[in-house]
Amino acid sequence: MKAILEFTLPGDEQEHRDAIDAWKYKKLLGDIDNRMRNIMKYLDFPADYKQCAQDLREELWAGLNDLGVTIDD
Repeated sequence: MKAILEFTLPGDEQEHRDAIDAWKYKKLLGDIDNRMRNIMKYLDFPADYKQCAQDLREELWAGLNDLGVTIDD
């Protein structure tokens, strides 16, 4: 199976760049999710910090779910 994305250049430079860099955004979101998980599970932070990390993580996953995308490999 092949998938081909086609852009008209010049003109669609931003869309082209977004498509090329999508893996970077996915990696960054995964890294942020993992940091929040570490705060919740392993690091010695006050309970309110851990709750904040949990709330943010739930918001992240809900937003990703709404968009139909994942950051799992």
